[in-house]
Amino acid sequence: MEDLKTCIKKYQEIDNQLKQLNKSVYELRENRRCLELDLVDIVRLPEFSTIRKFEINDGSYLTVAKPGEWNKPWNLSQKDLKELSERYFASTSSPNADGLTKYIVAEKKKTLVGTDFTFLRVIPGEDS
Repeated sequence: MEDLKTCIKKYQEIDNQLKQLNKSVYELRENRRCLELDLVDIVRLPEFSTIRKFEINDGSYLTVAKPGEWNKPWNLSQKDLKELSERYFASTSSPNADGLTKYIVAEKKKTLVGTDFTFLRVIPGEDS
């Protein structure tokens, strides 16, 4: 019985720590989002219209993707692959592997275009 109480007490302590950490993470993400809104106001200015990357003095950098740019991560479910393949084969009289690949990439790119500014801090050598 004493082992059970000890385990439950440890569980409670860890659960409390996790709840506090999650609260802190939420607050930090909210603060970062506010800063991103400030950054959007700045990078919209004409003098920043061509800049896509800001170097940071620690060796990292901040990338900027503007609305209309291809900036979402690539993924393709089996369902999407099947649907795109079926559409490709229905639309061509001489299907081939290269044509299928180009078709899938072209169709998928249409869904990967962002509608908002997005920022990503890149730390060279660190896996994302």
